[in-house]
Amino acid sequence: MTSFNEFGLAEPILRALAEEKYVTPTPIQAQTIPLVLEKRDVIGIAQTGTGKTAAFALPILNHLFSNRRRPERRAARVLILSPTRELSGQIADSFRAYGRHIRPLDIALAIGGVPINRQIRSLARGVEVLVATPGRLIDLVNQRAVTLNQLEVLVLDEADRMLDMGFIHDIKRIIAMLPKERQTLFFSATMPQEITRLADQMLRDPARVAAPRIPAARLYRDGALTGILNPKVALFELALFPQFVDPARGSVLAQTLVLGVTQLVIVLAFDAACMLAAARVRRVFEGRTRWMLWSRRALAGVFAALALRLALDARK
Repeated sequence: MTSFNEFGLAEPILRALAEEKYVTPTPIQAQTIPLVLEKRDVIGIAQTGTGKTAAFALPILNHLFSNRRRPERRAARVLILSPTRELSGQIADSFRAYGRHIRPLDIALAIGGVPINRQIRSLARGVEVLVATPGRLIDLVNQRAVTLNQLEVLVLDEADRMLDMGFIHDIKRIIAMLPKERQTLFFSATMPQEITRLADQMLRDPARVAAPRIPAARLYRDGALTGILNPKVALFELALFPQFVDPARGSVLAQTLVLGVTQLVIVLAFDAACMLAAARVRRVFEGRTRWMLWSRRALAGVFAALALRLALDARK
């Protein structure tokens, strides 16, 4: 597929894509969208920054537009589970952007760190799309603020990160609450053994798609999330993949140093906050020890990346 017009998406969605300046689908979008439109379960191997949110959001919106009905009270037609509040917010924003011309379209965001009562109120009349982190969703289920027995589509995004963050048992609890007759879309950057077992339990005869891996340095160059959230990976890949460097930002060495210093500033700011918190509860020494430990780790990452780059230059 070389154009979004070839997928057969509804006109309101195509209009929103034109306003967003979307022209050519990414590889993961070209593979995934037709399968989801055919109601297939899908396993997608894709990083953040490859366009996978649109890969599942567009066909889901098309389904909602083609099958207009009001959700029942405290129910959701579509559930997207993601590991962090930041990613959940981005997914919800994408659904609102792509579905801006579909009315009505109720989208709810259920994440921790914000008052739960507001989220309970937003779910009271039912929603088409619920984007949630696993822990907050279970809290809402326990308070009977949401039911999952009317679900039509489930999306599990960044499953490997959920495993790393200890959400695997929460996910299994949520899966047990869902109707067996549903469409399931499963996305992960990697497929460790436990994630593979989880996918086998969740999906029925899934189609498998994969996006070409993009080095973190390129995602950093393009401003995608992976290069920012994984600066240590990007440090080494800036050194190993100089073809992804933006000449406007300077040399490879300079960009590596900038990224390393950025990481150091973020870590130092975080550790300074930890130290202040420790001091308030009379644990100043613990806070200083943590500050020194993380500072040394951050500096080690910077110097290791620089040393690697200089070594590569010396071999040329």
